[in-house]
Amino acid sequence: EFAAICIDCDPSQIQIPVNRIQQTVRRLNVPTCGDVNVSLSIGAAIVSEWHESLTSGRLVEFADQCLYEAKAAGRDCAFKVHVSGHIPFETPTRILEAAEVEETVSGR
Repeated sequence: EFAAICIDCDPSQIQIPVNRIQQTVRRLNVPTCGDVNVSLSIGAAIVSEWHESLTSGRLVEFADQCLYEAKAAGRDCAFKVHVSGHIPFETPTRILEAAEVEETVSGR
């Protein structure tokens, strides 16, 4: 489990660091019991505009909500929410991996 808080991050570019983190974890040679691959679920809260009523605790709650969405969607998923001011600008959405973005763009 991994929660990320991204300040002054372009919401449309969040998949880049998230994908890098997930790929790094996949490459780790972690001894496990049996035939288990290590994976990582990520919840990210992206802040584009800070508001005085936005506390660090509230920001962690937004990231944690996304983490729960990611875990509910299955292993190795990531979800984000864009926070503008002091409230979420959107509902949590899945962060696509680079291959999924390419498939969406090319229409495969």
